[in-house]
Amino acid sequence: MTVYTSNKPDAGPSPLLDAPIIQANFATFNTVFSNTVGSNVYDHTALNSPLQGHHESIVMNNQAQAPGVAQNLCVLFNMNATNAAGTQPQLWAQITRFLPTGFDTTNPGNPPMLLTYNAVNTSGPIYQSFLPGGYIFYIGTATFGSLNITVTPTCTKLLIAVATAQNTYSIGGSFRAVAIATTITGTNTFTIFPDTHASAGNTYLWYAIGVA
Repeated sequence: MTVYTSNKPDAGPSPLLDAPIIQANFATFNTVFSNTVGSNVYDHTALNSPLQGHHESIVMNNQAQAPGVAQNLCVLFNMNATNAAGTQPQLWAQITRFLPTGFDTTNPGNPPMLLTYNAVNTSGPIYQSFLPGGYIFYIGTATFGSLNITVTPTCTKLLIAVATAQNTYSIGGSFRAVAIATTITGTNTFTIFPDTHASAGNTYLWYAIGVA
């Protein structure tokens, strides 16, 4: 790629000498503006297109640390995040500071907030998504006789696990839902405990939240 010459045009003696340098600068600018890798166009549509200047994507260089924010604004940036899945570049946000409220009067400053995670499971039987701040949300089903649950992808700590029965039982002519309890048994495991009215064939819907 032709090198961009930053000091042209100047007050030189002849525009004729500057003309090819200026043309090369424009060609270089157009190439950089529409950076293409394979079939993917990064940053903007080329300047010789009817859609010239439109954003194709935004490329963020990975940062070694959070930039810090002093102004009244929000910053989006890329930085490595380490979690149970390893260390990968992820998208973060940082604001001036988190404001205290009537319920929480502490002033925690402006630590960066993790916005993305490197895995999303949409195929089941355990479905998983990600919550800003570094939390993984899991949801799935279980059947009677198979109530020891291991969430995937792995988290570093389970915070909560809740289950509900999809079946009822009859008592005194009325139907009641099977009562459920859960116990977190490990870093990424928990067990569902239905009451004595549960029986073979019963199914249970559960959700859990863990730390990425």
